[in-house]
Order: sequence, then structure tokens, then C-alpha cells
Amino acid sequence: MKLFDLYLHTESAAPHNKGAYYQNEIKNYIPISIESDEDEYFIDTGLQRVGIKLPYREARRTLRPLYADTVVSARGQFPAIVDHSAILSCGDRGGSYTAYYYDNDEEDFAMNPFNLFTQDVLIDFIDLKLYLKPTYNIPKRKLPESVTHITASR
Repeated sequence: MKLFDLYLHTESAAPHNKGAYYQNEIKNYIPISIESDEDEYFIDTGLQRVGIKLPYREARRTLRPLYADTVVSARGQFPAIVDHSAILSCGDRGGSYTAYYYDNDEEDFAMNPFNLFTQDVLIDFIDLKLYLKPTYNIPKRKLPESVTHITASR
């Protein structure tokens, strides 16, 4: 079954890296636009409950009400503000998603596709693609009426 794909790219130096935590590692990013501002988002499957993470300074992107929350990770607890209706555009997908704005010592811009999308997700780091299973049913091919059963041959 053909799945929807988004293109990733690999960089040896993180554009938003704050320190030596990820130095000299190959990293995968995906271009995402939030409120019409595009950035390169690090694919971080370790983000808990968070689909999209932006630095606190980027909260200026929205005029909607923001809500206080706390993000808990292996690195500690971080106060966050949340936009439950951030306009996101990624590849051919677009819509309203929850964005978390907070600062910590990890990547400023990060995304966890397993928390962001409600569909099945497959990350192909070899071919640098992210696949999403379609949310609609694909019609199954009907057998010709003359075929009443299928027999396996040896």
C-alpha cells in the first residue's frame, strides 16, 4: 500500500543546537511551517506528550490564547505554554495542531511524529522519508464473477 511521504534531510551540525549534547552526530530534520514561519525540526521520538516543540521566544507567532503547562522529560521538568490550535504545514499536510513553547538544553525546534499524527507512522532513516498511512479506506479489488474460489497449486 502506498503511504504518504514527507522528505527529511540529514545534517552533521544541528542548526539550533545549544551545546555539545549532539555534537558530531548525523541528525534528521524535517521542514515544518508553524503559523507561516518555516523552520527545520529535529525528529525527536523521545518527546513525551509533545508533537511540536518550539522555543519560548517563538510564542509571538500566535495571537490565540495560550495555556500554561509543564513538560516532563528525562532531562527534567520545564514550564511551557501551549497553543492548542497552531496552524501547521508539513509537506502536503496542513491543519490545526497543538504546539508547545518551552526552553530546555535540547533542540529548540523538535517534533515527535508519533505524538503529532494520529495515523500510523513509519520513519525511514535510510531513504530519508516519513510515511503516513492514509486515513481513508482503499477499495479492495473484486474478483471477476466467474471466479468462485481460488485454489493454490503446488
